[in-house]
Amino acid sequence: MKVYASEAPKLALEAAMKVVTPAVRDAITHVVVSTCTGFVAPGLESQLIGHLRLRPDTKRLTVGFMGCSAGLTAYEAASNIIMCDASSTVLVVACELCSLHLQKPGPEISDEERKVQALGFAQFADGAAASIVSSKPEGLRIGPFHSTLFPEFAEYITWKIGDQGFEMHLAVELPKTIEKRIVPRLVHLHELARDPDFLWAIHPGGRAIISAVQNGLALADDRVALSRQVLALNGNMSSATLPFVLRETLDAGVTGKGLAVGFGPGLLVEQMHFELA
Repeated sequence: MKVYASEAPKLALEAAMKVVTPAVRDAITHVVVSTCTGFVAPGLESQLIGHLRLRPDTKRLTVGFMGCSAGLTAYEAASNIIMCDASSTVLVVACELCSLHLQKPGPEISDEERKVQALGFAQFADGAAASIVSSKPEGLRIGPFHSTLFPEFAEYITWKIGDQGFEMHLAVELPKTIEKRIVPRLVHLHELARDPDFLWAIHPGGRAIISAVQNGLALADDRVALSRQVLALNGNMSSATLPFVLRETLDAGVTGKGLAVGFGPGLLVEQMHFELA
């Protein structure tokens, strides 16, 4: 937590400065932060307000400890703010230092469990992403949002604080469960998948996670190419990852409607519709 308190604000600020121009700075009314890899108070949202010299009456919100899907949760919070007051401008920052939590497995677990832990940690990385959300018809249109909880699989993704640090558990059955038992129950996703021009932003939780969604929805390789690209170049940055996929989608110059899908503890499937004109 000492390293998080020292380094996370720097990384969050570096990301925020890429979108907070002088013109935008004076318009920002809210700061929403998502993070699940550390705790510090004053939080990242308060520190960003100070470092960016935002107005002292800027409102703050942290989406904490909600895992990889929390990037979409933060966007939904920003969207709700805009719907309540269209004059608002929200800075959304996702910041994660996943590498802080790489641990040597204890002697009490089996060799197979050691392999699962090692593979789980190996795909994670540090990263931060920042976005400006407003009512202006620019960039990417977001919403509506949907959440679907599968409590019978709650233990498949867990993130707990133990005596030696944060302890992650990703069940080895998770990818197959997503493909065979979760995706088939998300009927509306199958309807969207029938449209060959529909855009997909799948959270790159790992190669197997992307494949599970791809196979479950019978998507062609090109429909998930950007998710695989972000995973290959950046790793799984928890809540900061889907914003990277959305950035790549913007840069690709494509148009049309799409859906961002992320997974989190619960077991939660978070979904955000988006549109590029």
